[in-house]
Amino acid sequence: MKQTGPLNLEEIIDKVYVDLPLQTLLDQPLHALKGVTPADNNLLKETLQVNTVLNWAEHWAVQAAQRIAQEAGLLPKAQLPDEKLPMDAPLTFRLILRPQNEIRFRRLPRRLLNHQLVETHGASKQDINLVLRFAAEAGLQVLKVNARRRFVELSGSAERIGDVFGITFWRRHRPEQSFQDIEG
Repeated sequence: MKQTGPLNLEEIIDKVYVDLPLQTLLDQPLHALKGVTPADNNLLKETLQVNTVLNWAEHWAVQAAQRIAQEAGLLPKAQLPDEKLPMDAPLTFRLILRPQNEIRFRRLPRRLLNHQLVETHGASKQDINLVLRFAAEAGLQVLKVNARRRFVELSGSAERIGDVFGITFWRRHRPEQSFQDIEG
């Protein structure tokens, strides 16, 4: 009888596959799971492009069903594994720019007109142009430029942004919350 923690593999894995190492089991067709027939396997492969146990575990529909069961209190929240964001997930972020004149900013009068605020506290045109060139070279889209509030808003896929900045985006799952995180 093969077990991993409290899980009894003989209860969920077809007897032909039960003695395989777990890593090998993940690469087996779905009908390695008890109750899934080869016909079911073919149907899932055709309709959802799922053909292995690992594909099924990582499939968005399975993960969505697990999240619903979690919220309904049927699964413990810690049961969901952390997962990388899909490479094509669209992301938006802001680069905050330095004030063009930090010394003058410390001695601001009480009230400024908008153009005065931009001149004394806003981002410099040189810094904005530098970020715009960087975005173009990196293949990122510029969504918004705000010199007064000193930011440039950019967007791109998780893969593109990850490559540019050397980071990986994760969706983390903890007992009381799920959140996005950056590694790198």
